[in-house]
Amino acid sequence: MWLITHKRRALPISVIQARIWNVIGQREAHMQKREAWTEADVQALAAEESDSFERKSGRLLSDMGNFRDALAKAVSAFANSGGGTILLGVEDDGRLIGLPSLVGQQPVKEWFEHTIPNLVDYPLHDFRVHSVLRAEESQTLSDHTVIVIEIGDSALAPHQSKRDQKYYHRVGGTSKPAPHFYLELLRQRAVSATLEVQQIETRYMDTFELDGDFIIQLSLGFMIHNIGRVAAFKWNLGPRLLNHDMLEIEGWADRYMIGNSLPPNARNNGIRVDDTILPDCYMKEEQSICLRMKLDILGKSEIDQEIHNLIDSLKISYRLATETSPGKLVEVRPAEHIDVSLLCSRVAERIAQLRPA
Repeated sequence: MWLITHKRRALPISVIQARIWNVIGQREAHMQKREAWTEADVQALAAEESDSFERKSGRLLSDMGNFRDALAKAVSAFANSGGGTILLGVEDDGRLIGLPSLVGQQPVKEWFEHTIPNLVDYPLHDFRVHSVLRAEESQTLSDHTVIVIEIGDSALAPHQSKRDQKYYHRVGGTSKPAPHFYLELLRQRAVSATLEVQQIETRYMDTFELDGDFIIQLSLGFMIHNIGRVAAFKWNLGPRLLNHDMLEIEGWADRYMIGNSLPPNARNNGIRVDDTILPDCYMKEEQSICLRMKLDILGKSEIDQEIHNLIDSLKISYRLATETSPGKLVEVRPAEHIDVSLLCSRVAERIAQLRPA
């Protein structure tokens, strides 16, 4: 029987943000609102729209009904997707034409400040409207203003457009109707911890002898991010399924040790002190797996082949559970997260130390 004890320690967000946000499926960090926007700031924005940025032509304001529909959709999407920036009054070719400075008798900036909260349900409060500061040689028409709307990661999400009673989110640089599971995730953030595995690594620990065989101990490291708004006090990342092409062969199941107890010589990953993961913080969880090598000849090529047989097709499924959710299965292929050639060399060196020629 097997597995290995846990080592959980919180890491500073500054240390791992750069490593984390490029991982598959991750959102950008929360948007920071500016005190002011200039035309140079606007022109420095990326040409392509993204999940956190959208531009709209000022000509849309000429049809107020359609404009309110489009604005409500965008506001709902950004508020439900961690925030973003809406730029109004810029043509597709990049020209800063602007919007008319007045809507009726009201300055356009004030009009947006009064209109935006009531375009969605719940009313939106986490936003800021800017009139872009003109350059000395401005492209913007004299009686027009370029508007920037910054929307934060709303604590009241999900927000529904009051124009068509739909919920939206940002995906692929556009605003699209949000699926049911996405809305449930947003709602759970207010009352439940929501954890994601955002990075996985495999690390070589040691090789030792047990009952005439050699045991390779690997450590699987998981970077866990609390993406919700509630601290996670009780959670568990536990193995649920081990799969390998060779498991049908008699004796192969005994060559993988995952469970609650270690072989006597296995290294302890550490003592768990505190499991708490605060909102938008990370914790590293380490769990070990032991591989039993059965070798008749201790040559380098035989060692390499045995390690490849053990690890190349190995898959382990883990479930990340919290107090309110059983969590989803996370499948790990240890060989994808380690240099197997280097592993073979280190194991061969260790065996040579254990059994000198």
